[in-house]
Amino acid sequence: MKSKHISDALEGIDFDMVEDAGQPFYPHKNRGTLLRWAVIAACLALILGSLGIMLSLMQKGDTPIPSITENTEALEENQSSDIGASAPTPPAETIPAESLPAESLPEDDHTLWVDERPRNDKQGATGENAIEWPWHCLEIWEQYVYIQYEGVTYRMGSASVNGNIIGLSPQTIGEKLADGEAYGYEYSTASDREPVKRTVKCEVYTIKGIPEDRYIAIKYSNHEGYFKMFADAYNPPATLGELISQLDLTNNCILDTVNDYSKQQFESFGLTKESSDTLWSMFLKYADTAVQAESAAQWSKKRISFSLTSEALGIYNLSWSLRENGWLVTNVEGYGYYYYLGPDEAAEIMAYTLAHKTELQKETTYHLVGVVTEIGEDYIKIDDSIMMENPEDGIVFTVYAGNTNIKKYLACGYLSVGREVMVSHKGIYTNEPTVVRTATVLHEVWIGDSGEVWIPE
Repeated sequence: MKSKHISDALEGIDFDMVEDAGQPFYPHKNRGTLLRWAVIAACLALILGSLGIMLSLMQKGDTPIPSITENTEALEENQSSDIGASAPTPPAETIPAESLPAESLPEDDHTLWVDERPRNDKQGATGENAIEWPWHCLEIWEQYVYIQYEGVTYRMGSASVNGNIIGLSPQTIGEKLADGEAYGYEYSTASDREPVKRTVKCEVYTIKGIPEDRYIAIKYSNHEGYFKMFADAYNPPATLGELISQLDLTNNCILDTVNDYSKQQFESFGLTKESSDTLWSMFLKYADTAVQAESAAQWSKKRISFSLTSEALGIYNLSWSLRENGWLVTNVEGYGYYYYLGPDEAAEIMAYTLAHKTELQKETTYHLVGVVTEIGEDYIKIDDSIMMENPEDGIVFTVYAGNTNIKKYLACGYLSVGREVMVSHKGIYTNEPTVVRTATVLHEVWIGDSGEVWIPE
């Protein structure tokens, strides 16, 4: 595994050709190797998108950091980030929360501590450690990703965020179609071994309002939750109206998050539900617009990209991108679909969008960087002394593994005492000033002598 500093990693990247880093986009060619490319695309999207974010490593700060680029029309989630603000210093007389009985802790106190310790860090970046997890470390929805139904191959279509799957809401599940058998392939690290096909029983359902020749839902035996599977073939809706109606996008997706690349200064903003409804009506004016080949679509740096997230469809942060030159491009079904509306038509929609923008509410993500000192069944302890100007100011934090990503590290032995890590989380509460219960993802990192955070590739 090699490593690059963030400034080096950004050199040589043609940002104009990298769009909306987020969920992967699958071109319709090379279908036989689609799964392999899906994995590669996901990794590239995460690495490119996240390496494009320069995180403030100052003691305080909640300034939202926008994504820099787009990646094949898939929108990156932009959120403010503050490495170090996650590490509050308890006053000298404070008893560590982990030593207090649970009943003495106020359950509703979600006030966040603020870290005011002098730090030694310079800059950093979030990324994704590209680990090929062995079969036994994978979640069931990562293992059994295919199913054959009525002669059609479907594959896992539910999105995941930081290792957590976005399942379908039970309210979206229709009638049961059949009992089935999902399957996947266990790959060995040995080059001379063929992959082993594994199967598991499941139930097959319709998704309300969605044609079953495009999407179905499955429920694994002895496992909670429903997951979206989509037909593993490039079969674009013939018209824009067909795409919108087949997925019931006007009801399933609210266009409430926008990345604006139409001006020199990048901007991310929100929209109201009312504005979203109006925009869907404007797009439906061009319902008869026919889908076009990817080769026909012309690139335009000036564009606005709407984020598509829907529990009903099991999608997260996909893109509905309108280019100034009139091209509408979306990866709402994983593949790229291209529709030509025309420059005047695009200008009308973009003007309405910009005229009705609202402030985008973002959650602040904090980052705890340090050295692992202890590993338990459901927690790790991290000492952040290495990030302090005065190492004696360091604190040992207990981080609980509430996320699939962190649980994998613990369960599969991929983490060891002495490793340098960064844990992203949603904040540390005043009633537990040395405990992190809101961790979202763990990264293995290398920490430079001057406090620089390096991301292994």
